[in-house]
Formats: sequence, structure tokens, C-alpha cells
Amino acid sequence: MFFDILKFELNYHRKQNLIYILSGVFFLIFFLGTASPNVQIGGAIGNININSPFAVLSSLAAVSIFSMFGAVAFNANSVVRDFELKTAELFFSRPIPKFDYVYGRFIGSFFYSFVLFLAGMFGVMVAEFMPWLDEERLGAFNGASYLFGTLAFGLPNLFIVSSIFFCVATVTRNMMATYVTAIVLLMLYFGLGTFTEKDTVALTSILDPFGTIPFGELTRYWTVFEKNGQMPLMEGAILLNRVVWLAVGFAFLALAYPLFPFSLERGTKSKKKASETIIETSIFKLKRVEVTQTFDFTSQVAQYLSQTRLEILNIVRSVPFIILLLFGLLQIVFAAAGNLGNISGTSVYPSTPALLRLINGAFSFPIILVLIYYSAELMVRERSVKVNEIMDALPFPNWVMISAKISGIVLVMVCMMFAAMLAAVGVQIWKEFYDIDVSAYLVGLLFFFQIPIYLMIVLSVFFYVVFRSKYIAMFLMVAYLIVNQALPALGFEHNLYRMSQARALYSDFTGFGHNLTPYLWQSFYMALFAGLLIMIIHLLWPRGTEDDWANRLKVVRQRMTKPVVVSIWGLSTLFVLVGGFIFYNTTILNDLSLIHI
Repeated sequence: MFFDILKFELNYHRKQNLIYILSGVFFLIFFLGTASPNVQIGGAIGNININSPFAVLSSLAAVSIFSMFGAVAFNANSVVRDFELKTAELFFSRPIPKFDYVYGRFIGSFFYSFVLFLAGMFGVMVAEFMPWLDEERLGAFNGASYLFGTLAFGLPNLFIVSSIFFCVATVTRNMMATYVTAIVLLMLYFGLGTFTEKDTVALTSILDPFGTIPFGELTRYWTVFEKNGQMPLMEGAILLNRVVWLAVGFAFLALAYPLFPFSLERGTKSKKKASETIIETSIFKLKRVEVTQTFDFTSQVAQYLSQTRLEILNIVRSVPFIILLLFGLLQIVFAAAGNLGNISGTSVYPSTPALLRLINGAFSFPIILVLIYYSAELMVRERSVKVNEIMDALPFPNWVMISAKISGIVLVMVCMMFAAMLAAVGVQIWKEFYDIDVSAYLVGLLFFFQIPIYLMIVLSVFFYVVFRSKYIAMFLMVAYLIVNQALPALGFEHNLYRMSQARALYSDFTGFGHNLTPYLWQSFYMALFAGLLIMIIHLLWPRGTEDDWANRLKVVRQRMTKPVVVSIWGLSTLFVLVGGFIFYNTTILNDLSLIHI
């Protein structure tokens, strides 16, 4: 029976999209962290080789820490899922041994947590062989470093956190309690990282749940030559740390067995009391209620606000969003802890402009992933739960649903920026830097960083209403990002057709200065383009089951009212005029090479 439960758990997660999404994310982020100088995970590696044993082990330790968020989703879900889906009765009424049920579920979910680690590890490994890397910064491929990193950091760390999360979920039957536990572990890890002095490092090396403090202490005084070619030995503080925390992991895993009730007691007590309560009923007459139906603009605004709230809750309550958000915040903290001490070889203060630049780099990848996935997922939400025909027949204009979808994603992006701001402020306080400029955070994150993100949201919705497939919309958004980055290398650098912004460079002395003017013109140009896309979205917005292009064109003609025609002509005229003004200033009046692309 144990292997039957294990097979069931493996097949369940294999059929879910979460494992494939997260595996792709882990592969890409650690591939880019190794192969691209623009993506930094953890501290800078200095002058050592990109694929040195020290760099590989540091990357794999980071992969194991990031994989913790996948372990939350898989291990806690294996316990809570039956109670949430109301299938616990089916399992508990069958002659299934408790040991087989509990540990079969754990091993199945732990396997997929390890798959995430392997995805990140392969991202690091594949990045070594990219042709654009500097050959002088590459050494010979060393498979032993990957094996050591997996055995010293990957497997132990994932087993430890998986056992803890599994036990917490067993006791609480609550996913949120497991997420809180993950945050506590991170706080413990980062808190211990501040006590690495000679007097305290022996204790913190034992208390570190991920083993990076004893590894850092062992290699602290290594030369570049040693970091490029020497492997650490599993002895001393590293061995003691691994033994202690593996014992903690086994203890939590052993506790999960007696604490798991293997019954519905917790859910039936209240129901039993409720059934024993005598409810007095009385005969009453039904009265006809007069309802006044109103379909004015006020009602439409109320519908828009209600639908926007629903769209936001559907995103922020989903497991992939929580994992990506925590993933991004962890990137910010890692990058701030490492990069601020080594920008161009110079230590700098954690000032607000420095952290804004760091957030724009470290946090952009989770932002884009959330944008691509959820902007497509929200478009098919009604169809996926088979209520699209009901929704399409309801008395509201197109702008209500279109605005709610776009606003929901935009506000989620804003919330993510606020979370990034809080993480950055926390880093500043942690580093005892109290000159915090909140207004610069708000303007820099919500306006200067977000304008291209807002355009991409509209573009993603546009792709969906044209092709009516969330997968095609996701693919086209990825293709848009790749092409937009590749165009400059092919000689196509102008911001007019790349829909890329002139950078609003910020100076601690003069602020934005003269850089603000081209930025505002470019933002206005992009906003006009987004407005044109929204008008096309309105004309092609799907309502009903007839989806062929002949019926779409009939609907377009019906929706081509006078206000729509005037809006399209007005936006098109302004778009051409503003584009011509930017072209004149950047190509004829001034040299394009002087513009920051």
C-alpha cells in the first residue's frame, strides 16, 4: 500500500502545471544568474572563475534555499489537500495503514521539491557552456562540485525544510501557517548572518539551517587560486551543522506520524455540536419583494470595483504567486546583502537610489513572470470554470470587464512593488542606514519602473483577444521580450519601434534633472499606443460562443460607434504627432547614439 500511495502522489503532482512552471522558472533564473552579468543571485564572486567550485557551490546553496518555497507548496499541499478537496473521508474509510499514508505522501512531495533543485542546478550547469562567456573566466568542467553541492546543500536542506513544513501542515492543516514557518526560517537565516564575528561564528555555524555560514567561514580566507580549484571537505563545522540539522529534520518527520490524527475529528466536532442544537422553526409567509433595476454609470462603476477585487484575490491567493513573490523578495535581500558591498569593487552605502537600481534588476524577473502567467490566466478564468456564458450574458458594458482584468493585474504589480520597497527598507535598517527616501521609492518603483510593465499588461491582453489562447498569448509575450532585447544587437536601437523607454537616470545631487523630459515624452508615446490597443481589445472582446472571424467582424462593426471612432482617430493622431516629435529630436536634431537605450 505504501508504493500505491507514493505512486498516487507522484502522478498527482506530475499532472499539475505548478511543477512545470516552477521548474522552468528555477532553470531560467539560475541560468541567467550564471550566464548573464545583468542578473545577480547572492553576493558577487569577484575575480574567481564563473564555474569554479566555490562559485558552483555558492550557486547550489542558493538554489537549495530558493527551492524551499517549492517545498512549501508540495509538502504542505500533500497534507492539506484531502481536507480542502473533501476527499479525506475516502482515504480514511479505506484500510490504508497510517504509516503508508503519511510517509508515502511525504516522499512523493519531497521528490518534486528535489526536482526544483535539479532544475536550478541544470540551469547553472548549462550556463557554463554558453559561447558569449569570457573564456578567461572559465575553468574546466568540474562535476564533483555539483555532486558535492547536491549532497552537502541540496538534499540535506530540502529534507530539513520539507520535514518541518510537513510536520507544521500536519498539526495546523493550514497552508498559511506553513508559509509563516518558511518566513521564520528565512528570518532566522538572515539574522544569524549578521553574527559571523570570531566570538559568535562557532555558534551561528551550528544554528544556520542551510549550512552556508560554516561554508563561508571555511572559505573566508581562501585565495583566488584555492577558490578556483579546491573543494571543501565535509568535516569540522560543516559536518557538525549537517548532522545537527538532519537530526532536526528527522525529529520533525518522526513527530508528524503521531500528530497526524488520521480522522476527521477536528472537522466534525463543530458539526456534531451544530447538529445537536435544536433549531426552532416557525411558519411564515413569503412576500414579494419589489426590486428597482438600475443600469446607470454608478452601477457600472460598482460592478467594475467588485470584479477588480475578485481578480486581485484570485491572483494573490494562488500558490504560484506567493512563491514568486517570496522568490523575488529573497532575490532582493540576497542581492542587497552581496552587491552593495562590491559595486565596481567599491563598498557603497545602501542609499535609496542604489536599492532602486537593485530592485529594477533583481525584481524584474518575478514581476515579468507574474505578468505573463496571470495576464493570460485571468483571461480564461471564467471559461476554465464554465461560467463564461453566464458572465457574457450579464448586463454590463465591455469596459467593465476589460478594465477589471487590466486593473487587477496592474494593482497586483503595484502591491509587489510595495513589498519590494518594504524589503529594501528592511535592508537599509538592517545595515543601520536611516536616510530613507520614501518618496523616491514610490516615484521610482510605481512610475519610472512600471511604465513598460503597464504596456506589457495591455499587450498580453491584446494577444489573447486576437488569438483566444492563453498559451499563444504567453508564447508571444516571451517572444516579444526576447526580440526586444535582441533588436539592438541587430542594429535596430530606436525606442520608437522597440517600445522601450529612455532611462530617467537619477542623481543624488541633481535628482532626475534634464533626464526627466525625454522620459515623459516616451511614456506619453507608449501610453497612446496602449490606448490604441485597448480600443482594439474593446472591438474584439469575446462575448458569446461564436468565435470565428466572420462573427468577430460583425461584432466589430456593431461596436464601431461614434465615440469609439472618435477615440481611435484622436489616439492615432496624437500617437503619430508625438512619435514624429520624438523622431525629430532623437534622429534629426540630436544624435541617437547620445540617447540612453
